[in-house]
Amino acid sequence: MPLKSMLEEKYKIPVWIENDGKCAALAEYWKGNLAGTENGMFIGLGTEIAGGIILNGKLYRGSNESAGEISSILTDFTNLDTKTRFGKIAGHKSLTGAYKGIGDIDSFELFERYKKGDEAAREAIKNYSRTIAAGIVTIQAVLDVEKFCIGGGISAQDVLIDEIRNSVHEFFKAKSSEATNEPAVERCRFKNASGCVGAVYNFLTMEKIL
Repeated sequence: MPLKSMLEEKYKIPVWIENDGKCAALAEYWKGNLAGTENGMFIGLGTEIAGGIILNGKLYRGSNESAGEISSILTDFTNLDTKTRFGKIAGHKSLTGAYKGIGDIDSFELFERYKKGDEAAREAIKNYSRTIAAGIVTIQAVLDVEKFCIGGGISAQDVLIDEIRNSVHEFFKAKSSEATNEPAVERCRFKNASGCVGAVYNFLTMEKIL
């Protein structure tokens, strides 16, 4: 669907369209926590996992505009079922799905129970964070970036960012002899607004205003 031209025809204004993960990466590179970073990556924790890559100070789109689609990373080479993709095992539903306490709960309630000392909530968050960290370590082996910025609704929880950062450090500490460098891990400055801010930046650069 030629959405760009359709919207321009309907509203009589210039339109530029970009993927949400790539927009978020642009936002953080423009005025967020990837500013001044030559090589970095945005990871968005949602229903699945969004991604946006900054390489050599520019958004990397890839040969077919699909670079950063990290939900498609395989995690089980013996079973090619889509349920074993990174996006499925690391989406936020897998966080609440791993909770072994009483009853079904949403992410907000899970973190509330964590704050109250619920051991099952602590275990679920820790295991989920290790899954995200394992994805970061895998991506780092290919891209060798300086920093990963974590976004998405649940990234607002300090404990989650801390657990992901600690798990990444544990992975690299255990594999200190391997030829990969530990990246920094931070929350996105713009949080859930990163996609909107990045869409503005994308428009300004495509229109050569910036």
